[in-house]
Formats: sequence, structure tokens, C-alpha cells
Amino acid sequence: MHIRTNQNHLLACIAAAGLVLAVMLIAIIPEAVPAAHAAAPAPGTPVTAWLQKHDWDAGVALVERYADRIGTVSPLWWEAGEDGGTRQVPGAHADDPALRAIAAAHGIALVPLVSDVTASGSQPQRVLATLRDPALRAQSAHALATLAVAHGYDGLDLDYEGIRSPEDLDAYASFIETLARDLHESGKRLSVALEASALGTDTGALARIGAAADTVQIMLYGPGTTAPGPLITPAKAHSLMAEAAAAISAEKLEAGIAVYGVAWQDGARVGTGTWQEYAARASAEKLASTQDPVTGATRYDTGSAALWLPNAASVMRIRLALADLGVSNVALWHVGGMDPQILDALGATR
Repeated sequence: MHIRTNQNHLLACIAAAGLVLAVMLIAIIPEAVPAAHAAAPAPGTPVTAWLQKHDWDAGVALVERYADRIGTVSPLWWEAGEDGGTRQVPGAHADDPALRAIAAAHGIALVPLVSDVTASGSQPQRVLATLRDPALRAQSAHALATLAVAHGYDGLDLDYEGIRSPEDLDAYASFIETLARDLHESGKRLSVALEASALGTDTGALARIGAAADTVQIMLYGPGTTAPGPLITPAKAHSLMAEAAAAISAEKLEAGIAVYGVAWQDGARVGTGTWQEYAARASAEKLASTQDPVTGATRYDTGSAALWLPNAASVMRIRLALADLGVSNVALWHVGGMDPQILDALGATR
């Protein structure tokens, strides 16, 4: 996951996007995308809502407001420790009673994240020693399954990032196989969030991960984005998910879509922020906006920087682009200060 670290880097904020008409959401995307994408995905697919501590109250409020379209809530409550163990993320509202009550009342699965990502970025050194040692892998898997049972979770969502080499990915797949078995024996489920960069170093690990896990989320974003603009285009999302779908059943895949904004200046990425944060100042400064014809994303120019923000149209264009792959499930990073019209567009499921 991308964890926001410094709001002082934000250069401006953006005004709220207007409600997008349904016909615009399914318009033909002006990219080199196969014509088969014109077939719309199944409406009302349950959403996985990722939450983090920085805008916690807003995230919980959105989960309650849109409980009819959220199937799973995955708050970032746990992280890998320097000692190889697992600890609560400081200040993360772990086991928040309000969120637990909302999930229980609406039949939303509570599947917290366990991550090696901190405010300083991914920390793979915290988990690699465990992954490379079969005995430590078994101990860690058992400890995580025990944690899920002790806290009454429906499962866990594993987000170990920075695992690059084929050998380490194979070890990671072995760990996931063991953890999935331990969780399933206790009636729990396992989701795995994978960086898109993991797709290019696969040696069969993806297929093993997909076979063991109940859900695999491909994160279609990240700090590796280098070109000014939105974090991803529909065509790029299709390319990445097609690679994932070649190894993992489409029914298990979720497209991990970022719903935060990105600021660019002089060709460099200089900050991120939520829709709420951008909207507040943009309204005051009366920033003019344009909609990118390729992605549907909103662009705001401050005079010195270009600010790009996902909206209902851009998220639906990505989802539409994946329809021919049979991938309709999405996970949103992160549900907090996001544009609520994105959840409006995704539709109710119950």
C-alpha cells in the first residue's frame, strides 16, 4: 500500500467532481483497447474497502454510508515488526468497535491488513528472513492464524511488498500456502495484495499464490509511477490484469485501484492527498479543472503544478476495461477522504 507520509508536499487541492452520467462511464475509451471491452461488467460487485489511520473517521463513515456495496473491509491494523513478529500499527485504531459493529450489522467481512509497509515505505527486510526459513515460515503462519482467531476476524489480507527476486517470491508463495491452510482450518479466509511489479518476476509463484489464497488483489498503482498524469490508464490496467489472469483465476482477482490524488511539478511527483483535502482548498482558490479524455481523471493546474485525481468516471473506465478478462471485483486504496461518487457509481449489491 502507499501510505501518505507528508502533507507539506501537497501543492494544492482540487474541487469536487460533478456527478458523471452513466453513459459517460461506459463510453468507448480512446486508447488501444480491444473492442470486446465494450461489454459492461456485472453491476453491483461487492467492493473491498482498504482503510488507514490518516483519515480514519471519514473512512468508517463511508463504510457505514455505503454498506450496501462493500463486501469486505480491510483496515491497516497490523504490521511486520523488526523482530520478525507482528504488531499493531501505532495509532491505527486497531479493533475499532465502531467499525466492527458496522461490519457485523451489515454482513461485511472484516479482513484486516498485515503489511510490511510503514511511513518510510516497504520494509521487506522485516519479513525476508522468515520467508527464507521453512521453520520460521511455519511459526509465522501459525501465529497469524492464531491472531485472526483470537481477534474474531473473518480472515487476513497479507500485504508484504518489496519482494523482488524469483527465489523470494517462491518462498513467499510457500508461506502463503501454509498460512492459507492454517486460516482455512479455522474457518478464516486469506487475501493477498500483490504489487504489479511482482508480475514481471514470476516463476510459477503467482499460480501457487492464486491457488492458495481466496482473493488476490493486484495493486494498480504505487510510487514507481514516473510519468506525470494519473496513476494508471485503462489500457495499462488491462495489460497488468491480463498478466495476472494468465496465472490466477479471474474470479479470485481484484483490481486494486488508488482513489487518492497525485501532484506533479517539473516532471516529478511531489505529493499526494485525498479528495477531501484537495477539494477544500480548490473551492477557495477557484481552480479550473479539465477531464482527461483518455482516463477520465480530473486534472487541476495551479500555475506551478498539475494535480491529478481519480473520479467516478476514471474508476469505471478501468473496471470496464477489465470486463473481457472476467475481472469485475475492485479494492479501493483507500476509503477515507475519497470522492463518494466513486462508490455511487460502483452500485449497490444488497
